[in-house]
Amino acid sequence: VMAGSAALAYALWSKPLRDAEVALAAGNRDAALAHYVRAEERFKRFPIAQRLLPREYALSVSNQLALLYRSGDHDAVIAKAEEAPPRATPRFWAGSALFALASAEAKSDVRVVLLSRAQAEFKQALEQSPDDWDTKYNYEVTGKLVAALRKKPEVEPDTLMQLVRPQQKQPKAVRKRG
Repeated sequence: VMAGSAALAYALWSKPLRDAEVALAAGNRDAALAHYVRAEERFKRFPIAQRLLPREYALSVSNQLALLYRSGDHDAVIAKAEEAPPRATPRFWAGSALFALASAEAKSDVRVVLLSRAQAEFKQALEQSPDDWDTKYNYEVTGKLVAALRKKPEVEPDTLMQLVRPQQKQPKAVRKRG
C-alpha cells in the first residue's frame, strides 16, 4: 500500500513535467514553458521535494532556461540562472545568453564586457561539469573571441565570428582551354 501510494503521489507531483513534454512534442513552446514554471513553483512551495526529487527539480529549471534561450529572451535566462540549482546547468545557459547578447551588441566596449562575462560563466560551468564538450567548446571560442576583440575592437556584429574563424580566400577557378 505504501509503495502504491508513493507511486501515485509521484505521478500526481510530476504531472506538470509530463504535460510540458507533451506540449514540447506538439511544438507548443509557450505551453511547455508554463508547465515547467508550474512544476518549479511546486518545488518552491515544498522545498523538501527539491531534496527528494533533485533530478526532476533540475529538469524543470534547466528546460525553462533552454526554452527561454531558444525564444530569444536572453535577459530572462541570465536572471533565471542566478537562482537555478547547479544540476540545471545554469552557468552554461547564462554564458550562452551573454554570448548571444554580445553578438548582437553594436558597441565594441560593451561587447567585450559581455563576452568576458560569458567566458567567466562558461568557466564556472566547466568547473561543475569538466567533461561537457559543448561547454569546453563555448569557453574556448569565447576566449579566442575576447582576445581577438581586444586586438581589433572595431568589428561589425555580423562579422564577429570571422575573428575566430577567418574566411580563407578561395582560389579562382581556372578555365581550361583547348
